[in-house]
Amino acid sequence: MFTGEWSGEDEVLGKFLGAAHILHRDPAQSKTALFFDPDTGVKATPTTAHVSLDRLAQALGDHAIIFAFDQSFSRNTAPREQMPQKLAEMRLRNCHGF
Repeated sequence: MFTGEWSGEDEVLGKFLGAAHILHRDPAQSKTALFFDPDTGVKATPTTAHVSLDRLAQALGDHAIIFAFDQSFSRNTAPREQMPQKLAEMRLRNCHGF
């Protein structure tokens, strides 16, 4: 969630997502969105610099949509192989990603 009061682009994005500010929402009637910003990105297992795929899947149980920063690839592996693998792992957790 964006911190502080929403205005301008923040407010427009919230309306687009159908999400209410955490301070002004009725939990029974409104959707929420969550943004993860780990140091490096998403990985199958958590590290101090990565959020795990399991943590993302768990968060989807509490929020309508989540966003996560992801560097997308390790520098020692072919980038075009890594992203489809991460997306396949999310599908195994009954989640969708892009």
